[in-house]
Amino acid sequence: MVCPLGDTPQHKRLYRYILNEEHLFVGETAYHFDESRQVYIADIIVMAKYRGKGYGSAGLKLLCDCAKETGIQCLYDDIAVDNPAIALFLKQGFREEYRTEDFVMLKKVLSI
Repeated sequence: MVCPLGDTPQHKRLYRYILNEEHLFVGETAYHFDESRQVYIADIIVMAKYRGKGYGSAGLKLLCDCAKETGIQCLYDDIAVDNPAIALFLKQGFREEYRTEDFVMLKKVLSI
């Protein structure tokens, strides 16, 4: 899939549906620029009945590819410490930046 060069000015936001083989909605993937932290935050949600079937990995890969194509150098996500999605992000090349009692901040360098 080809990513447009920005859905909003300055490429501060991108949002896409994740569809299965029958073109049914199974989740969504997005990033946005967090002004307070000055970083791009990734978001991915897969409906419970579709989890564990590769949609999260595919959606996260697409999101990273689109962000890279628009010139974004790093994506971050802060995920609750007990959320199994941490493993998905680590598998897709994100690394732990830091950890609190409540969340883990993950980061992926998209371009050097």
